[in-house]
Amino acid sequence: RALRQYDLVDQLWEEMKLVSPHPMMMAEGRVATAMSYADRGDLQSAIRIMTHGGEPSHVQPHHVLEWYVLADLHDRAGDPVTAKRLFAKVAKADPEFYDVTTRLAALGDE
Repeated sequence: RALRQYDLVDQLWEEMKLVSPHPMMMAEGRVATAMSYADRGDLQSAIRIMTHGGEPSHVQPHHVLEWYVLADLHDRAGDPVTAKRLFAKVAKADPEFYDVTTRLAALGDE
């Protein structure tokens, strides 16, 4: 992704989905792929990639990462309501996660 080899990122994501590795690895692949679309200016595709499944019965670290990235994408796409809801979900699961409290404060009471 950092080398802007977006076709390779897409290819690796397709291959990863076929082998269905450990959920944390899938989350990392999903994040890398979504962020490559965001890098290209396609926030809606990035959001689609990050939006999957329902609510987990037991929150794992990879869920928190996915919620944070999805919140960031919604914020960047101009959807502060969804971003705030997702950042709040992250903060509830892990108040120390990256800059989540700062991000929530920046969104205010919208």
